[in-house]
Amino acid sequence: MKPSSYRLPPELHEEAGTRLQEIAEALRRPHDEWVLSQRPDDTGLRSISLALGRGGSAVFFAWLHRAGLGIPEDRDRALSLLEDSIGLLPESNMDASALCGFPSVAWTVEHVLRVVNEKTEDDLCADIDDALLEGLHDPTFVPAYDLIDGLAGHGVYAIERWGRPLALPLATAVLDRLERTVVEQKVGHSWPSGMMTRTAQGKDVEIDETYFNLGMSHGIPGVIAVLARFMRFPELRDRSRALLEPCVHWFREQTLPESRRTAETGLFPDFVSAAYDSDPARVAWCYGDPGVAAALYAASRALEDRESRDLALEALHAASHRRGENTSVTDDGLCHGTAGVAHVFAGLHAATGDNDAREAADYWFSELLRREVDLPNIAGFRTYCYERKVDGEFIEDPAWLTGAAGVGLVLISALAETTPNWDRALLLDQDW
Repeated sequence: MKPSSYRLPPELHEEAGTRLQEIAEALRRPHDEWVLSQRPDDTGLRSISLALGRGGSAVFFAWLHRAGLGIPEDRDRALSLLEDSIGLLPESNMDASALCGFPSVAWTVEHVLRVVNEKTEDDLCADIDDALLEGLHDPTFVPAYDLIDGLAGHGVYAIERWGRPLALPLATAVLDRLERTVVEQKVGHSWPSGMMTRTAQGKDVEIDETYFNLGMSHGIPGVIAVLARFMRFPELRDRSRALLEPCVHWFREQTLPESRRTAETGLFPDFVSAAYDSDPARVAWCYGDPGVAAALYAASRALEDRESRDLALEALHAASHRRGENTSVTDDGLCHGTAGVAHVFAGLHAATGDNDAREAADYWFSELLRREVDLPNIAGFRTYCYERKVDGEFIEDPAWLTGAAGVGLVLISALAETTPNWDRALLLDQDW
């Protein structure tokens, strides 16, 4: 951890502390009592994953203990959640995605044991390293390139495991895959996301047209951000730079046209395609200028590139001036809600000292701490969920990526004297 340089406004401290304790009390319930945890789930997504299962709660309680903001039993609670996750893993048919699949369980184990300073005689994640490396060497395994489902996420996992025997081979295998799948463009290079999916006459149809995803969660910014972090390691630096630099050159060309750019649309779209006008993106970690700014700033640090830094700040400023309905923020989670936006701006202020970032963080924390009383919530925090209904509904959600555990971690980061690094899983850490 390092000293925190973002300070929550004094008038929000008491409410933030109160709400954090309410989240902790709610999450001390047995995990299987939550409605979303009671559905059949052979994938392990809601039962044990980092994104939506026990893993996220384990990370929350580990940092609550580490920051001295919980009760003595919280350390044991984090370890108990890990033990349950490890025990349930063999009966779960988990995929290889980094935040939702079996690597997420291992990431959580590695991270939490380090946070609570728990030593084990055996490496509990060695078998998962073996399985993931075997998959990355298997030509029949064709992962996506992104953070949530694919190679960028596998890179995040390798970084968390750094110092373990297979961490470098895992990172090297990720670079091998990225090198084989990169596509040269008129300027630089990038990774396409496949065919478009469009709605026509009430049905989703695939359009034979390549598009490029510009979201941190499922697109190119996730690759940019993980390559920037790979450059911290001498063994990976040259190959990572060779992939990162041309990709950043390409990405700098993907802003919305001046004719479509307003205070309501921001700087970057959510995707680009030669055949279609790009849609203006929301304000979020997953899609939009906040996540893009974080990725570009990381790249500018790694490459010592002033142009990328300037564009990161331009994206930051574009996002910081958007408010209310034109942000498309409807709930409070990390992925696309107020907690994620507040945390990105707080981190960008800590990294850059930018006043617009600080003011935006203050605004979004004040929005986050508005207590919801009329809709289902946990500690007054809302989650809008599509999982049970086609049209979606607000629901009590304990999860890390979309619900209360993630909100709690954002509050811990805002209240703690030092900055936790749980957000390295979202490629938001600034541990340079």
